[in-house]
Amino acid sequence: MRKIKMLGLLTLVILVAISCAKLPLYQANEIVNKNTASCRYYDSNGKIMYDIYNDNNNLYVQMQTSDFIAQTKIIRMGFTLWLAQNGKKSREKGIVFPQKHEGNGTVIGKGGRHEGRNNSFDDKQKQQQEQLKESFRLSTKNMALIGFYSKNSKTAVNIELDKSDIHVSVSFDKDNVLHYEAIIPFEKIFTEEKFNDSILSIGLESGYFDSEYRGERPQDGMRGGGNKGMGRPGGGKSGGHGRPATNGSKDEQRSDMSEAIKVWFRVKLNNQSHVSLGYDYLPTRGATISKLPIGSVNVTPGSNYYYWNGIFYIPTSRSSYKIVGPIKGIRVSTLPHAKITLTVDSSIFCYYYGAFYSKQIDGTYIVVDPPVGAIVNALPKGYAIKVFDKIQYYFLDGVFYREVAVENGEMNYEVVSKE
Repeated sequence: MRKIKMLGLLTLVILVAISCAKLPLYQANEIVNKNTASCRYYDSNGKIMYDIYNDNNNLYVQMQTSDFIAQTKIIRMGFTLWLAQNGKKSREKGIVFPQKHEGNGTVIGKGGRHEGRNNSFDDKQKQQQEQLKESFRLSTKNMALIGFYSKNSKTAVNIELDKSDIHVSVSFDKDNVLHYEAIIPFEKIFTEEKFNDSILSIGLESGYFDSEYRGERPQDGMRGGGNKGMGRPGGGKSGGHGRPATNGSKDEQRSDMSEAIKVWFRVKLNNQSHVSLGYDYLPTRGATISKLPIGSVNVTPGSNYYYWNGIFYIPTSRSSYKIVGPIKGIRVSTLPHAKITLTVDSSIFCYYYGAFYSKQIDGTYIVVDPPVGAIVNALPKGYAIKVFDKIQYYFLDGVFYREVAVENGEMNYEVVSKE
């Protein structure tokens, strides 16, 4: 009995040591445009390539695979992106998409309507891949959000019908490469102040076809075994991103299908940002201050709308002042020297801190609507990120901006439209 207790204690110590082992640490790339480079990291066991990006507001997780077995596990048995503030292998918050598919798709190595004497194995796999893509295309695009609204909570979201701050997508390109992307606001991730907000852990897990080959209950993407490993794409059956995968024999495929994709790592976020470059020393739009700056003037007598040095303020109900956007038609006598002058459709405008002005004959400036097509060098802190059709926009004062590259390679911001 004593030996059994000692063996149990030793097993517990080993399990604790494994769980506490530090995960590999990677540096997130900075988002400077939507044409991000190829994924930097490759998992040789799961046969997926992946990468991590961030800007001031969001975390971007990308994953790609051309391997048919990996694609099948992701589409058919589900895929979960796990996020944890503590930098450990903790399933605190998860995004389940795709969810486990209950359809009657063809499984590798099993008989089915595509089985035929004259079909080669490669031809059959191509047919199965088309079937896999079609079944996903026709499926209801539901995701499950785990732990985002309360501990252990699970919220269902239809990504095509419901509004959500969290965006996730799966698509296939012309080379049959599966592309996965998730965009998660930091405010949804970093909810506990005791943890460092520049490092987090991420898990990428799929389900697996255990019941097909071992006679057990199928496991979905919220749970799963499997091996971990890091490496670069090589030869053999991995295929690599964008290249046709050679998936080996049927017996090898059966073995691979019974192992989950399971990759865990830590990420150090990139805290640099170009968006507010030039306004970093200024307060955030929407912030409150206890006193107005000396020299502030009321630019709308009777309504308590104050201005000083390119920034507008309004009083709050708590004896403080809130930094706000400009009101069209407001006239101010001066603008900071850091203002920029630009021409749009033969009209000249001045721009500073998210506001556009038209200079008058008497030397004053009147606030005008942002002209569509205007390109500015920076936005004040306090903008929001919105994503439509996989395109990222910066939203400020009811106006949408998008990134554009200028001649020197730096990023500027173009007025696209008003809300």
